[in-house]
Amino acid sequence: MKNFTKKLLFFTTLSIVTMEGYNKYISYKSKEDLKDSSVNGDYYDYKYGNIYYKKRGHGSPLLLIHDLNPMASSKEWDKLSVLLEKNHTVYTIDLLGCGLSDKPNLTYTTYFYVQLINSFIKNVIKEETTVVASHLSNTVVTMANQMEPDLFTKLFLINPISPDCTRGDINFIEKLKKKLINTPILGTFIYNITFSKKNILNVFKEGYFYDFTKIDQSLLNTYHANSHIDNSAGKYLYSSMISNYLDVNLNNAYENIQTETTIISSRNNFASNEEFNTIANKNDQIDVITISNCKLMPHLENPIKISKLINK
Repeated sequence: MKNFTKKLLFFTTLSIVTMEGYNKYISYKSKEDLKDSSVNGDYYDYKYGNIYYKKRGHGSPLLLIHDLNPMASSKEWDKLSVLLEKNHTVYTIDLLGCGLSDKPNLTYTTYFYVQLINSFIKNVIKEETTVVASHLSNTVVTMANQMEPDLFTKLFLINPISPDCTRGDINFIEKLKKKLINTPILGTFIYNITFSKKNILNVFKEGYFYDFTKIDQSLLNTYHANSHIDNSAGKYLYSSMISNYLDVNLNNAYENIQTETTIISSRNNFASNEEFNTIANKNDQIDVITISNCKLMPHLENPIKISKLINK
């Protein structure tokens, strides 16, 4: 019995040391990958943390909001911003929990980000704004518009998820998953494995890009580094996401939108384009444009096409 206890203690200690060593290596590597990145933006001192943003160009304001994901950041918009800043004042932000913004240890909800976006428009942009959002952030933008529609000129929603897929229960199991990911060593280790470079590349190939030959290695490195900087603090956003804390019912929001809205949906996206057409038939403020040869990130794969749709 004593030998068994000794072996158990030995292998438990070895596992903990191995996981912690891996976590520290990933943290160090992410800092190395980002140390040459130019930080030429500003910070908005928001009540829950500093929000990194960039402002460029001249003209009517455009706010570009990246996909809501701990590996995502405003880098998602680099190619599109160059094209839009010729006619607009373009703002790009890193949402809290992402990129170069703070990643506080709290529960992230849709309402949390609704407040953030509306506060940024009121206190930084300070005028009615056209918002372009990507994938999961469309949920937040749609709800932000519902709460304070006077802040928004137009909405461009790139590949939003189906409104029928945006409501999950927060039960005991979901709360347990959140607590597990938030644990210092094991949770961080699981998170780091989940956001390994190999897994991120698979997301790019299977979900983001129609033509995976267009995947830029430097972009892949940035996504990987973003998910692990600040000692992998992006896990707090991730734990809220997988535990359904960011889920919300969007059917009423779409039906009641009073702001001119364009849904840009990729034909190759597995989301139901038919459903968005049904929504558009019920609300004349909503228009649906379906584009080919793209997946979830057409602004990364074909920014010229997306810039023309927005400028038009």
